[in-house]
Amino acid sequence: MLCNDDMRLQRETIRARKQIQERQADLSELEESLGPVRLKEFQDWDQDHPEIEKFCSNYSDLKPPSRAETLRRLYAKETGTQVESANSDLADSASSPSLLLSAAIDLETQRARLEEKAKLASDGGNKEAVADWISAESKFKSALSRHYAELPVHAPLLVDLDLTLPSPRLLHTASLYFPSDFTTDERSRLKLNRLAELEASLRIPLAQEEIVHLRNALGVKAFLIRDGRQMGKSGDSGVAVLTRKQGRVKQAQVRIDQIANRYRRHYSALKDLDTQFGIGTEAGDLKELSAKDLDIITTWTEQDIQYKRGEKRPTIGKSFVAVPWIWKGFGPGLVSKEDSEDVVAEKIKKFNYQAMRVEWLISKALLQRWIEEEKLLREEARRIVAYFFWKEKELKDCHDTTDSGTGYRSWLERKRRMWRDMARRADKTRAKTEEMIAAGRW
Repeated sequence: MLCNDDMRLQRETIRARKQIQERQADLSELEESLGPVRLKEFQDWDQDHPEIEKFCSNYSDLKPPSRAETLRRLYAKETGTQVESANSDLADSASSPSLLLSAAIDLETQRARLEEKAKLASDGGNKEAVADWISAESKFKSALSRHYAELPVHAPLLVDLDLTLPSPRLLHTASLYFPSDFTTDERSRLKLNRLAELEASLRIPLAQEEIVHLRNALGVKAFLIRDGRQMGKSGDSGVAVLTRKQGRVKQAQVRIDQIANRYRRHYSALKDLDTQFGIGTEAGDLKELSAKDLDIITTWTEQDIQYKRGEKRPTIGKSFVAVPWIWKGFGPGLVSKEDSEDVVAEKIKKFNYQAMRVEWLISKALLQRWIEEEKLLREEARRIVAYFFWKEKELKDCHDTTDSGTGYRSWLERKRRMWRDMARRADKTRAKTEEMIAAGRW
């Protein structure tokens, strides 16, 4: 109710003040661990970059080639035509095997989403989920039909296979007939070796890009759960409610799972294509992605980054936490066989430097968010007092100017006193809250 807003705002303001105190302590602790030199670098970088770039990988020299860049290179090799700009349009997939495979990879992602939507529609029975599934099914069916029609153009021997659409209920299980779906002998018999090389060339940069996306998604989740609090209390009722942060943590986890699944599909296909992995190869140091690689690491130290095989592992708190391979680099551009241990350690340090920067940025952003929250709550409390006094004045003016009878004037006076009392109580509550904040008592 309106008359209880002053007490609600007092509770929310004190809660925000406590959060500010905790966030300031977290940020101070983190900045102390970073050291003055690195902290100054982060602060300078923060000022020089727009918001959209702050939580993304920005090491262009270590980034893998983009999918578009790889696709245009393959297309130019196929047709002998140089593509002048990144915005130039390519021909349709019927004329280019690389474009056909690129579209099929998109279709693979679409198929995975269709499977998720089909599961939601069958489990929940929600009308919106069912409608979403039907819409996705229609789009996938249309794209799959085009794929089956264009496939024999570049792989004529596949016409002997059953290239017919499955039933609607099994549409999400439809095969896309990638070269990686066949064994080595089958690829030779069906003359798919050239398509297999193209598929590997397309999947390698995609897998490497997914590692970049995965690092960013893990970084975001790590700092959303930094203080370990995912549940809150609703006032004095003691009823557990989901906080905004927990909702964001769940969204971040969904994002992580989606990226990890895409990477696993690419890596599995590359293994089926007998791709060579390791330092100096085109695929670089891509590896099997395990659940342990997706663990959140919030402590980044020089010992973790630079410890060498055979040395005693340092400990962090109660137990040692090894940095997963996804943070140590990817692709042929990170390290080479000729690099010494010191050079490799320096490159790994550069990658982990980014993780520490993101941690500082999000800790700083969380503090700023609660400072803004407190500012808004205090302003709302001020406006409530002003509104109550304005209502009292409005009723007083109406009482003094009305020509109505005694009954109506008595009612106006009773309402005026009600608003006056509410205004005085709200003003007193606000003054007490401001006094507690000023004195540091909350």
